[in-house]
Amino acid sequence: MHDTVLSLPAGAGYGRPTLYFLLQLVGLGVERSWLGKRLALGHGIRGRMFAVLVIVGPVGLLFHRPFIERVWLPFMRAAGAL
Repeated sequence: MHDTVLSLPAGAGYGRPTLYFLLQLVGLGVERSWLGKRLALGHGIRGRMFAVLVIVGPVGLLFHRPFIERVWLPFMRAAGAL
């Protein structure tokens, strides 16, 4: 679904949004694993740092360069925001 919305209009970057959400799934698995529980990745400051790492770290996969250059920036220009 996300590839249809983000990659198809850009004509590139296919699979990157899907990979981003697969990494979210892996992060959730790590958080809920015995190691994640032992490291307290589900709560507290460690949990928040882990969440930032998993969510923000690979955000370039979700909002990839072709999407930014071919879809988002033209949209913002047309809307008068840039």
